[in-house]
Amino acid sequence: MKKGLFMFFVIISIILVIIGRNSYGTKLDTIAETAHKELAAAVLAQEQKAEEVRILEEERVQSEFDRLTSGLSDSIKQLVERGYFYDEEIHIVAFGSRLITDSQNEGITPWPDLLEQQLNEAYEKSMFQVSTVSVGGLTSLQVLGDRRYEEVLSLSPDIVIIEPFVWNNIGEVATHDTHIVLSMIMEAYEEADENFTIYVQPPHPVFGTHFYPLYVEQLKDYALENGYNYIDHWSDWPDVESDDLLLYVNQEHQMPTQEGHERWSSSIMKLFVNP
Repeated sequence: MKKGLFMFFVIISIILVIIGRNSYGTKLDTIAETAHKELAAAVLAQEQKAEEVRILEEERVQSEFDRLTSGLSDSIKQLVERGYFYDEEIHIVAFGSRLITDSQNEGITPWPDLLEQQLNEAYEKSMFQVSTVSVGGLTSLQVLGDRRYEEVLSLSPDIVIIEPFVWNNIGEVATHDTHIVLSMIMEAYEEADENFTIYVQPPHPVFGTHFYPLYVEQLKDYALENGYNYIDHWSDWPDVESDDLLLYVNQEHQMPTQEGHERWSSSIMKLFVNP
């Protein structure tokens, strides 16, 4: 009888161990399943948070782009959009006389260099490159004869800003011929079938001049009559009869001062950034 009782307890013990083991296994499975669900929920919450942050950032970037490009021409806005959202470089070429450089070697930062810096700062991206092609003191006829305008094509620009040598031409080239050469250069660019936009701009104003402003006004009229894009930056400078202009143009050599190049750059900035 004792032997039977012993076997009974053994069997009961085995059963209890099996039941306990199964119960413990079930608890472990439950704990593991709960932990898995909690981990999955945490991962999902993290992904949702990251998505919310991404969407908010996209909205912020879009809002900032809309603010910066509000009021710009469609062609410029589309060009800036490629650079802003798709990291494409926008290449601007300033083509003109010595006026667009530090012509007197005074340590001046000329407006094309300032423009590149200011544009990239405004958009908080290094998306603009501004190159300079200066013909120095050459007149329009000399530029045409030497085919200096072809240097612009070799740079593969997106935008070209031409200052058509009006100051160099004074007393050397008739106004009519200045305009004809400008049209010939524009036609040469069109025939090259390069996909870039061209803007015409005058040189800087000069204090105390009388006939020179008339040449500039005639250039503006000619450009607009022929459907050229024209940058009328003179409206952002003091009048040629105002002593205030002497801050921006050196009275001795009549070239722009550092303040003059800064004024010039700020005016052209309006073409690319909502002021």
